[in-house]
Amino acid sequence: MTRIWVFVEYSVGKQSVVAGIGLLYFDFSSQKPRKSKEKKLKKDKVKNKEAKYSINKEYLKKGFIKNAIPTITLIFECIRRYLSIDKLILDVCWASSDPVSCAINFGRLNAAMHGVLALMKANFKVKQIRVDTSLNFESEKPDVYLKGMISIALWQASFISIKVLRRLFQNMSLRKVVHSHGK
Repeated sequence: MTRIWVFVEYSVGKQSVVAGIGLLYFDFSSQKPRKSKEKKLKKDKVKNKEAKYSINKEYLKKGFIKNAIPTITLIFECIRRYLSIDKLILDVCWASSDPVSCAINFGRLNAAMHGVLALMKANFKVKQIRVDTSLNFESEKPDVYLKGMISIALWQASFISIKVLRRLFQNMSLRKVVHSHGK
């Protein structure tokens, strides 16, 4: 059975993303150091300051968002049903020079992390999972290591695509019928 998979690895000095279908894979991780984006961000902030929170009212008038919600929920339901988390390894070493704040933040981290993990186990097929948390009072910055792999069978991805396209075409045909009778 051919599977579509994505492998992600993250640590402080290394980020890598590899995606593939079966034995073919594509490495999206960049080995080059990233250039500073400050100049580009300043120009974009000036241009998009007014348009940042504007909503296209034409879509709201036509009911585009209202009609898209069932399709979006269908996509998420299919992904929840068919996506498999093959491997999830998470190592977090919480560090701070202040022991009191370190202990409090460590407790918050564990509560949040185990809540998210419970949701993941309840909603996805999880094959291998390992979570390790630790404290370090000597270091100044926390250290995080994440390694994960998710996959979906090729036939399941095709099934989701066909189901979503069918739903989109049904919505478009219903809108045409409503608009033609309304005039």
